[in-house]
Amino acid sequence: MNILKSLSSKRRFAAFGLLIGFSALISTATATLQPAKASAQSCDKVNIVYCGLPGTDINADIAAFKANYTRGSDNGHNDLQAIYNWAGANSASVAGMNSSNTKLGTMYRDGTIVVNGTTVATDSWVSARFTQGSGFVQMTAFYALVALSAGVMGWLATRALRLDRAASSAFLLVVVCSNSGNFGLPVTLLAFGRDALAFASVYFIASSVFSYTGGVLLAASGERSVADALRGVLRVPAVYSAIAAALALAFHVTPPAAVMRPLALLSDAALPLMILVLGMQIEKATWPERPGVVAVAVALSLVATPLAAFGLAHLLGLSGPALQAGVLQSSMPTAVITTMLTLEFGGAINFVTSAVCAATLLSPLTLTWIIASLQKG
Repeated sequence: MNILKSLSSKRRFAAFGLLIGFSALISTATATLQPAKASAQSCDKVNIVYCGLPGTDINADIAAFKANYTRGSDNGHNDLQAIYNWAGANSASVAGMNSSNTKLGTMYRDGTIVVNGTTVATDSWVSARFTQGSGFVQMTAFYALVALSAGVMGWLATRALRLDRAASSAFLLVVVCSNSGNFGLPVTLLAFGRDALAFASVYFIASSVFSYTGGVLLAASGERSVADALRGVLRVPAVYSAIAAALALAFHVTPPAAVMRPLALLSDAALPLMILVLGMQIEKATWPERPGVVAVAVALSLVATPLAAFGLAHLLGLSGPALQAGVLQSSMPTAVITTMLTLEFGGAINFVTSAVCAATLLSPLTLTWIIASLQKG
């Protein structure tokens, strides 16, 4: 009886973790896909204003800003007024801009904005059109190819190791699902700054969507029929949350504060919860029954997948921050969410826990080399 109660408690905890984890996904998606509050000045398709403002003097910049706002279009886009209004501007404030009430400032890579030697803002973001250039579509395609390559390598390994169905499902789960959220995002920010973080967030969103759909399917298929595994996907609230979030973004619907504030609170709890779960799994970890299989899974996650990601990034033409973020995110250790999925849907929990712990503990060795290689260009 105590064992059954313990198992039931673990599964309720795992289900709660799935809900909180996807709340973090929704908040990240909203922050990433909505326009932010500053724009770049080089000519690039991802810029809100293609070539920025002239930059000759304050009066020229004010005149150009007013012209852009009045025209409402730039480089084939007709949404400038909507974007500026979202950022806090309106027709009256734009019309009243002059050299006395408007200042030029510099935004630095750490998000600090300095005007006349005084810091006036911190934690600022650069707005971008992620639907063009090396943005949302390209980064999402990159993740899909990385996940596919990891899956193919994992499948070949399961055949070579002659794993049974349950072990194969667990093996593929830990190889394909990487910790691109609570591990990958802060590491990317620390190593390459906010430019790369924007692309890393897109990668995280794509990987999270897969974790709560394909990851659930992999976890459930280990001990269930295909039909039961598909029903398992439909039991995850995150699937319906993803659909609701996609519709809200597609139709430019802003959820009311009564909805977003609770989601923000759950999102803030995601990182501590994931770390708590990781600590619980490390504390309960035992020597794996087949350490060689764990070693192969960890090697595929930390070595083979990043090498494949390098090639795929160049194949897709990724460069600069997009290249750095994409390759670094693909190099992360196995996601902690895999233990929750395995607890919830059944499977080789000992193997999954061992793989998560081993990959997490060994990842600083591989990530150090990868970050150094990316910094060299």
